[in-house]
Amino acid sequence: MLFVAFVLLGLLIGDSESGDGGARVTLDGAGFIVFLGLTLLYYFLQEAATGQTLGKRLLGVRVRAVDGGEPGAGRIAVRTLLRLIDSLPFLYLVGFVVMIARPRRQRIGDLAARTVVARA
Repeated sequence: MLFVAFVLLGLLIGDSESGDGGARVTLDGAGFIVFLGLTLLYYFLQEAATGQTLGKRLLGVRVRAVDGGEPGAGRIAVRTLLRLIDSLPFLYLVGFVVMIARPRRQRIGDLAARTVVARA
């Protein structure tokens, strides 16, 4: 879903080129900021409404409060904003390192929001 949004934005407001059987799409500056905002909005809206993104739904997991209850929009907002830190420097490396060190496998966003990802 996010890949499709990236490609569409790249074609509409970014730089794109094709040739020799390949294609390239890039987003810089304002285009990247728009994509980042849409990405965060996607995670927030999906998890606040259902506790799941499409990927979590396919894997049979959902976001819960650490006590097992519904996390609520405030916790989801904290979790979503801290994706920016968890994703550094690339491919969620910071979040992964923190997660493997924690017994509940929580990334920074989950620790701050007091949430866990658990089987649905």
